[in-house]
Amino acid sequence: MQELQGNNGQWTVRVQWLEEGVVTLVEYIGNFDNDSIKDLNIFVAENFLAHGQGPVHNIIDAKQLGDFPKNLNVLREGSKHSVEHPNAGWNILVGFNINPVWKFLSSAVSQVLGVKFKQVDTIDEAKRVLQRIDKRLDKFA
Repeated sequence: MQELQGNNGQWTVRVQWLEEGVVTLVEYIGNFDNDSIKDLNIFVAENFLAHGQGPVHNIIDAKQLGDFPKNLNVLREGSKHSVEHPNAGWNILVGFNINPVWKFLSSAVSQVLGVKFKQVDTIDEAKRVLQRIDKRLDKFA
């Protein structure tokens, strides 16, 4: 597992392989600002996507996520380092229980930008989604 911290400990990102070279678990912990979105996406791209066997999928655990930027342009610009990486696969977001309008908008924007994105309630559900999407994961537990 690798960890990145920022803003004097206000946020932490923990990343580990769940399936070596194919699936990461990315945990968002704390309160993220505009700059941290870019920092964490560069961290994931350089330390995981660049070393994976594309497509590399991310299960993003947001259960401990506090505050985050609500500006869609900030999110788009900050995340492009990972979502536009040549090895980028699906991003499955877990535990992102916020207002339904924001949830709808994030899905709609992902579709418009061509980002492979889905929201689910549990990590087990995220694993099942990836098993259906990627045949390399037929024994993924």
